Amino acid sequence: MMTYGVAEERPVRGGAGEALRLASVTKVYEGVSSPVTALDGVSLVLESGTFTSVMGPSGSGKSTLLQCAAGLDRPTGGQVFVGGDELPGGDEAAVTRFRRTRVGFVFQQYNLIPYLTVTQNVRLPQQLAGRRGSREERRERAAILDRLGIADLADRRPAELSGGQQQRVAIARALAARPAVLFADEPTGALDTAGGRQVLELLRESVERFGQTVVMVTHDPVAAAYADTVLFLADGSLVDRLPNPTAEEVAGRMARLDDLAARRGRRTPAPADTQAATADTQAPTAGTQAATASTQAPTYPRPMTVKGA
Repeated sequence: MMTYGVAEERPVRGGAGEALRLASVTKVYEGVSSPVTALDGVSLVLESGTFTSVMGPSGSGKSTLLQCAAGLDRPTGGQVFVGGDELPGGDEAAVTRFRRTRVGFVFQQYNLIPYLTVTQNVRLPQQLAGRRGSREERRERAAILDRLGIADLADRRPAELSGGQQQRVAIARALAARPAVLFADEPTGALDTAGGRQVLELLRESVERFGQTVVMVTHDPVAAAYADTVLFLADGSLVDRLPNPTAEEVAGRMARLDDLAARRGRRTPAPADTQAATADTQAPTAGTQAATASTQAPTYPRPMTVKGA
């Protein structure tokens, strides 16, 4: 249940059973004419083994939220905890080590290493994290490739694959690393209807069978309905929550987002500034690609909590 504006007079710490906690996270960019607030004090808690979709109109801060939660971008303020541990505020090397062991990524851009085969791309995060890989892990990788319909492509390189096939490899890589949280940014965007359904079913299965925690940004109500809960973002703030969603319910909530934001007294930022800020966060750097392959004590409002079924 959502609760806004209730302060806790103590520093926030990650709790047991929590996969992800955001505590009053803000992100402000320098806009063309004035600063642009992409995230406006977002607080939430996602319990382990849950599947959460994040939706909102263009420029609402969805991708910024994902990247700040995953440690790909640094918040302007607030705290982020993954698997109960706070995202380090030190140098980039410390953040990279944190991501390798706790976070999995699926991007729109795939971010595969072009000179590695499918199998090598999938197992690379484990190698970079210093894990040799057990026989069970090798069987699990093979099962994931088979489930995604790319087992027969194991020895091919990315240039020999279609866009949809590359996206499936990226998803296999993220799942095989067994992260505390798997973040997916429009994971079905490059796939046809059948391929997209297969990917969403695998994400759903990873939650139900293996306790994987998934956070997915999407524009598609049908894709969002695979989740346990849909969170709705507008003007950088969480404005609504829908448990046990159906595609029809999600589409209806999306249609009312402008009204929900208006009732909270929010103002939509200038579209040009918002789109520029969003585009900046979506362009991965070389450091981000490497991390993908590998994988203040203020007071805070009470967070929105998403619990398992």
